[in-house]
Amino acid sequence: MRELVGGANLSACCAAVCRERLYFALRESAGEGPNDAILVYDLDRGTYMVRRGFSANGISAAGGTLYLLDGNGYVCRFDEGDTYDGTRIDAYWKTPMADLDAKSVSKRLEELYLRGSGGILSVEAVTESGTVYNERLMPGSGERILELGLTGEGRAFQLVLRNVNGSRFTIDGGVELLLDLQRRTL
Repeated sequence: MRELVGGANLSACCAAVCRERLYFALRESAGEGPNDAILVYDLDRGTYMVRRGFSANGISAAGGTLYLLDGNGYVCRFDEGDTYDGTRIDAYWKTPMADLDAKSVSKRLEELYLRGSGGILSVEAVTESGTVYNERLMPGSGERILELGLTGEGRAFQLVLRNVNGSRFTIDGGVELLLDLQRRTL
């Protein structure tokens, strides 16, 4: 988040509060033009998310709904619908590069387990040995668990979960990762 705000053009930044979230519309690059990203901070969870893919000339909240004035002069209800003015929404969740507080240990990714529903889920596993891509259809009921085999090894890893072609998916109860730890000894 520090990198995003540090390199942003805040000359046309605007903000709004709606329910338990703070919204900041800003221009991601230092150049001129309309705001092209919204930083959403969730006060209850202490988390943030960056939303991209549209122009935001203004934002305002009323009656528990956030409204956005887009680059074409239309007023849109934010966080509703499946597209940005007809364009599919590409969304992802990226973990930070993690070493699990064990820098001297090599981690080999084995399997990913999650429960959820929706469309197609793309999973990227990034390690020192490379990046592995998988696509799977989310299980239909909340009782089924998606088991996804992974490969890759290194001292740190990162996971990227994303939708495919604007599909929607929901993950219930978090993500579990099975990995093998190998400590070096001399």
